[in-house]
Amino acid sequence: MIDTHCHLNSAEYTPIFNDIVNEIKTNNIEKVIVPSINWESIKEIQYLSKKYDFIYSAYGIHPEECKDDTVTTIENGLEPLLKNGNMLGEVGLDYHNIFAPIKKQKEIFEVQLSLAEKHQVPIIIHSREAFNDTMSILSNFKHKNIVFHCFSYGVEEARKVLDRGYYISFTGIITFKKADIVRDVVDYLPVDRIMAETDGPYLAPVPFRGRLNHPLYVKYVIEKIAEIKNIPFNEMDSILTRNWEKFAL
Repeated sequence: MIDTHCHLNSAEYTPIFNDIVNEIKTNNIEKVIVPSINWESIKEIQYLSKKYDFIYSAYGIHPEECKDDTVTTIENGLEPLLKNGNMLGEVGLDYHNIFAPIKKQKEIFEVQLSLAEKHQVPIIIHSREAFNDTMSILSNFKHKNIVFHCFSYGVEEARKVLDRGYYISFTGIITFKKADIVRDVVDYLPVDRIMAETDGPYLAPVPFRGRLNHPLYVKYVIEKIAEIKNIPFNEMDSILTRNWEKFAL
C-alpha cells in the first residue's frame, strides 16, 4: 500500500511518531509521500526523508502559505530542490480559505509550475473552490505528471481533468455518508487514473472519522475504491501502486 499524501511532519504526530513508524513498517505500507506547505515544513521533510526510507518528499508552497513570497524567493528556494528530481507539492489555489490574495496565489502557483516543467518533476495539486482558475493556469503548461489531491469536485470536473491526462487522488472523504458526489467520481474514472491518500492528520475515514488520521488508514480508502469499482482489494492495491509508480517516474 502507498499513502500518496500525508503530512507526517505535522506536530499532531509528535507524541506517537515512533509508534506510527513501527506500524508502517509492520503493516505493508510501502511508501508515504509527505508534501510541504511552507519553508519550515520543507526543512522538516528533508530531515524525515533522509532518516526513513519509506518517506518520499514533495516540496512546494501551499496557496494558504504564500502571501509573503515573491517569484524570487520561490525560484531561489525551490529550484535547488526540484533540480535534484524532487516532486513539487502541494501547490495550487484555495478560494475557501483566502489567507493569501488570489492574485498572489496565482502568481506563486505559476512560478512553481514553471520550475516543475523545467525540471520535469511530478506535481501535486491543491485546488479548493478554484477549479476553473486551476485548470486555466495549468493549460499554460504541457506537463502531464500531475495529480489533483483530495479531489472534492464532481464528475464534470473530473472529466476535464481526465481529458488533460492528469490523475485524481481520493481521501477518507469517499467513506463519509454524504460524499456521494465524490464516490460518483470514483465510479466514473478509469482505474489507471486513480490514487489513494490519507491527507493525514485530517480526514480520517469511517470508522475512524474525527480521530487523528495516519498512513495505516489508507487501507480503508483503498477498500472503498475497490468496493465502488467491484475489484478485489489486493488487485486494486496493485493497480494504485502501478499508478503511483507511473506518475512518479
